[in-house]
Amino acid sequence: MRAHFTDGRPVGDRATLVPLAAEAGLDRAEVERVLAEGTYAEQVRADETEARGLGINGVPYFVVDRRYGVSGAQLADRLLAVLERAWSERAPLTMAGTPVQGGHGADEACGPTAARSERRRRAVLTSLGGTMSTAPLPDDVRELLGRPNPAVVTTLRPDGQPVSVATWYVLDGDRLLVNMDEARKRLEYLRNDPRVSLTALDEHSWYTHVSLQGRVVELVDDPDLVDIDRLSVHYTGKPYPTRDRRRISAWVEVDSWSGWGAAAQG
Repeated sequence: MRAHFTDGRPVGDRATLVPLAAEAGLDRAEVERVLAEGTYAEQVRADETEARGLGINGVPYFVVDRRYGVSGAQLADRLLAVLERAWSERAPLTMAGTPVQGGHGADEACGPTAARSERRRRAVLTSLGGTMSTAPLPDDVRELLGRPNPAVVTTLRPDGQPVSVATWYVLDGDRLLVNMDEARKRLEYLRNDPRVSLTALDEHSWYTHVSLQGRVVELVDDPDLVDIDRLSVHYTGKPYPTRDRRRISAWVEVDSWSGWGAAAQG
């Protein structure tokens, strides 16, 4: 992830991939042999054929019960909704009696309330090794987010389709700063719907990551390229090289966040 998103290295090239695999703990000689002999080529081609048959043309892509497809990086809420729908169709709720006096009413028994949905969402996150919070960011999470981490930002098209792209970001106080060229489609999406999600992955261990959900509260011009230079210096140590394009800064106010791996709050 770091090699692709931060360093911009060609991870599809064998000369790049073999050292990366060795750094990850794989046996270098075995990796070279597998790539040279195409040991898993048949399985990969079969997966590609199956994916094309399902209409998949990009990654990430989630297939649930071979009936539902979800494209792009998603919030936990959306994935949970798909899982719940697939489960409910396979195992619909059967009422086995009437509520006792003082118990829950029929409406609450038959349909999950907002509180119950929230508890279920948190339970799913916990079972997968993560936590969700609306509390202020703790110091260790702030420290993680303060690094030049690989990150992905998700916006919503007018038809509701999520769109995810790699991005630079900076945590400034309790807000996130991102910056984009004026021609980017996601700028149009943000003007239509300010909701946004950003996931930052620890550059040393991608399993440790933080996902932040919030909304854009301010879109401002960056005429002197101050903001994009700030981001560029943060990630590359140098000012942004392209100086002849108009840039727009988006300030994101965080509503909630989820931590995974070392960033999970017990």
